Amino acid sequence: MPLRWLLLAASARCLVVPRAPRPGNKLHDSVAPRPCTALHAKVVVADGFTATANAGFASLRDAWLPAVGDGDELEVHDRTAPGDVVAVLDGAAVAVVNKVRITDAVLAALPDLGLVCVTATGVNNVDLDACARRGVLVSNVPAYSTPSVAQWVAACLLDAAVALRPQAGAVAAGAWAASPDFCAFPERTFELRGRTFVAVGRGAIGEAAGAVAEALGMAVVFARAPGRGGDGGELARALATADVVSLHVPLADNTARLVDGRFLAALKPGAILVNSARGGVVDEAALLAALDEGSLERAYLDVLDDEPPSDPASTSARLAAHPRAVVTPHTAWATNEARQRLRDVACGNVRAFLAGEPLPTPAAS
Repeated sequence: MPLRWLLLAASARCLVVPRAPRPGNKLHDSVAPRPCTALHAKVVVADGFTATANAGFASLRDAWLPAVGDGDELEVHDRTAPGDVVAVLDGAAVAVVNKVRITDAVLAALPDLGLVCVTATGVNNVDLDACARRGVLVSNVPAYSTPSVAQWVAACLLDAAVALRPQAGAVAAGAWAASPDFCAFPERTFELRGRTFVAVGRGAIGEAAGAVAEALGMAVVFARAPGRGGDGGELARALATADVVSLHVPLADNTARLVDGRFLAALKPGAILVNSARGGVVDEAALLAALDEGSLERAYLDVLDDEPPSDPASTSARLAAHPRAVVTPHTAWATNEARQRLRDVACGNVRAFLAGEPLPTPAAS
């Protein structure tokens, strides 16, 4: 190429040197994937904070450097407001997003975009049909958090059985010092062995949670949600046996508000609910009623309808403050090891796209 052409091209935003087509997830047959034609591509991480926070990096950008090659442009944002998405992603060949919504209108305003790399398993924040129509590939990160969520479930089971926090609190308040005996009994404790653990959903996380419960001596029953291979009768029969019911289903039309008044009434008195799936799987008003009545002994929740639960009048905020609920801030997935796996897979998808190779983990379209 003549030198003057190179100089002219280098002064433009993209040096146009076609790369190989991008194999990856299935698109509409009539639409080819948008090629990344920039020799030095722009990669934008739109909301990278949660995948990187408190993980030991000097800067957020350092965590995402493995996604790009020499000369590629990397731009990393903690968060992006809905009204700023188009401006932040302008000129990007790759958008790395976690919760940022990628709609058809956003895609229409971003003609350079070829890949939406979702740093999560669920891709409900991306309009997959619109991506397919426009030739934009979508990747996700499956199964990265399985060990982390399983150990969170284990922590819930042990907390319920051993009452570690309440007992330690009672000791700190002087209950043991005031006891006439060598021990004190501020809380009721029990063995998990021989009790029944019902996992609703049998994906990788449901299987891992079941294995944890089995290792603790519990009888494990798997039940499918109605519309996901199961029927209401199968689920009701399982619930009637449950000492603990743990939710491991995605949020979809057939699982939204799955845990409603009828579901909770099917449980035997004193049962415990564990939810590390999605807040929308639970009817929070019905759950509050069951906790208030005492028909449900306790709820362990890592997810709520409103995240964060900032409105004190909301059902989510009321659950977060309820004495029978133990609520963690949507971090069952977020051990440093799990987030490293998440970044490794996401960066691998970006590198594959830029190299013209198949995506390692294309999202189903």
